[in-house]
Amino acid sequence: MAQKLSHTKVFQEPYLFNREAQILADLHQRGAPVPRVLAMDHVQKSLTMDHDGTSLESAIASLSQSPSVYKAWLSRLLAPLVDTVTKVCEQGVFHLDLACRNLLVNRVDEGEPQIKLIDFGVALSARLPLQKPLWVIPDPQLHHPLFVQATSEDWRVFFRDSVGAAEIYRRKGISVPTDFIGRAFDIPLEAYEVYWPKSVAADSLNHRWCLVSHSFAELLEELSKRLSVSDAEHRFLLDYAKTLRHLQSDKAAKERLLKLPRAAAGMGGTPRPQAFSEPKPVSEATTEPRRLPPLGPWRWLCRPTALAILLANYFYIDMEYQAHQLVLSDLGFYAALLSLAAGALAFLGLLSTRLQGLALLSVLLIAVTQVWFGFEMASQGLGLQSSLVLGIGLAAALGLTKLASLASEPEHPKPLT
Repeated sequence: MAQKLSHTKVFQEPYLFNREAQILADLHQRGAPVPRVLAMDHVQKSLTMDHDGTSLESAIASLSQSPSVYKAWLSRLLAPLVDTVTKVCEQGVFHLDLACRNLLVNRVDEGEPQIKLIDFGVALSARLPLQKPLWVIPDPQLHHPLFVQATSEDWRVFFRDSVGAAEIYRRKGISVPTDFIGRAFDIPLEAYEVYWPKSVAADSLNHRWCLVSHSFAELLEELSKRLSVSDAEHRFLLDYAKTLRHLQSDKAAKERLLKLPRAAAGMGGTPRPQAFSEPKPVSEATTEPRRLPPLGPWRWLCRPTALAILLANYFYIDMEYQAHQLVLSDLGFYAALLSLAAGALAFLGLLSTRLQGLALLSVLLIAVTQVWFGFEMASQGLGLQSSLVLGIGLAAALGLTKLASLASEPEHPKPLT
């Protein structure tokens, strides 16, 4: 029986070596798509792992220079790439350096490729918290803004508190760096080895699916550069990458990541290869997406404007009741209380993007109570003009609310045909 090949990785610093070994062992025991660690050498600071394929970077470089080959590869790669990253995230490990060099690909000629994730030097783990700053330069062109802010703060604290680092810089006649965002700076390895802070800002980051989604966008952009695909496929990768960047909701980030293979079906391939004799399945992603209203940066005004119109109508109703000395029934009293409560909820909904559904429901409740008041006013002899004004106000409020709900939905790139 042929012996399986292995690969050895050597580290410069003991902490980085131990952390990588712990993460790989933890993930492998849980069945995640990572290489198995065969041996650890604490003296040489090296890990010997199963050789589970070549890097995606090398695999792409070895392809024949054919657009059809590139296209076939791309259509087969996206589903296993998403599946690999998702399985690792679901085990509580969030890889923030997704790149072709950190992905191993195998079984290229046997249907769907097998992908495994490597190099967890820039990763957050739910079970293995960070004990030192991540060994990475924060770059706003590559990383999520939350990640840039946290890692730059960690390095600022390191150079402030590490006496060893300050001494090394003084001895070499170099000024201690103060700006760590998007700039290369030297980190004294011997000072890093003895530095153990009380806390690491990057480890306390929430929205970790957002951080991974942002990193996956970088991977898509890298694929668009390495694969000589058509303009349509190139545009698809770049457009979808934009939808994965700068997200603030983990739920939205995960959903968009999981939808990528289905959206990519329009590139001419399917998420999972089918036999040539089978008809190509029709994907929902080949339909034309709904066009959003061209409101641009003024979309956020829709729902506040709707609420303002409804409140103005309430003021008008109150004035009409007083002017015509109309009697408020018991049911009208409870309707007024319901509207006041809905108004408070609507204001809360406007303060947070997470409560947009609450804002929409509250505005609709206010509109329903105003319709009721319109009928009650008409039953007590109020003229047609007042009812008409109420109707116009309600139509405007509901129309703006509907417009806001449409505009608040995320845009998606057009699937390719």
